[in-house]
Amino acid sequence: LFSWLIVWGLPRVHTTAIEIGSEIVNRTNGELVALGIMAGMAITLLTWIEESAKSSDFGRTITAIGIAFVLLVAHLNHIIVISIELFVALNTGMAPFGYDDWLRVAGIALVTNLVGGVVLVTGLRILQAGRHGIERERAGHAPAHVISSSRPERSLPPYSL
Repeated sequence: LFSWLIVWGLPRVHTTAIEIGSEIVNRTNGELVALGIMAGMAITLLTWIEESAKSSDFGRTITAIGIAFVLLVAHLNHIIVISIELFVALNTGMAPFGYDDWLRVAGIALVTNLVGGVVLVTGLRILQAGRHGIERERAGHAPAHVISSSRPERSLPPYSL
C-alpha cells in the first residue's frame, strides 16, 4: 500500500525508483549477504542504543536518524528498506525486473538481517555478559560497570483512544 501511494502521489520519482531497484537486484548474492549482515547489526545496535538512551527523547531521535542515515547512505540490504524501494519500482509498471527478483533479494535480506542482529550482535553480547551478568540482570540488579543515574525514571501516561 505504501509503495502504491508513493507511485501515485510522486510520479516524478518513477525513474529514480527504477534506477535504485535495478541497482539492488543487480547486486551479487555475496554483496547482498555482506550488506544484509551489516543492516541487521545496525538495526539491532539501534534498538540497544535507544534502550540505553531511554531518559532522553532527543538522544533516541538522533540515534534513529543516524541509523536510518547509515542504512540509506551505505545502501545496506535491510528487508524493509529494500522491499519499499523495489515495490515502488515494480508498481510503476516499467521496472526491468520482477517479483522473483524481489523474492531473491528479500530472502537473502531476511536471513542475513537475522544473522547480523541476532547471532553477531545479540549473541556476542550474551557471550560477553556471561552467565553471571545474565543472572544479575534477571535478578534486577544493574551490572557492576553501570553507574546509576540520579534522575528518576519517567513514566508515560497510558495510551487512550
